[in-house]
Amino acid sequence: MTMMISAFDSRIKIAVPSGCMNLYQERYQALSQCGAQLIPGLLRYGDTPEIFSLIAPRPMVIEIGTRDRLIPHDWAARGLARIRKAYRAAGAIEDLFVDRFDGGHQFNMTVAQRVLGRLRRG
Repeated sequence: MTMMISAFDSRIKIAVPSGCMNLYQERYQALSQCGAQLIPGLLRYGDTPEIFSLIAPRPMVIEIGTRDRLIPHDWAARGLARIRKAYRAAGAIEDLFVDRFDGGHQFNMTVAQRVLGRLRRG
């Protein structure tokens, strides 16, 4: 939800997606997806990293639990590489943060709180 809303609504000033570094292509091939997450035709244009990339240059903190069994770490690493490339191209690599925390499929907010505090202070 955070990814989609933030990608398409510029009023959102910072995005903090958590537990969502899936690659739909991989999920489709593994037949391990929730039908509610399917976006017909999406893969003709890109995948979740390309949607996340639309958030650039706005700040984003991506939260990844090291014990999240729903997000394979190799999928997350491949997706992050593509997102970093987009943030670099937008001149905003310093506004992309990754919070890898000891936890599962959950919110953490440790890094996000620091980034939000910094943005509030200006």
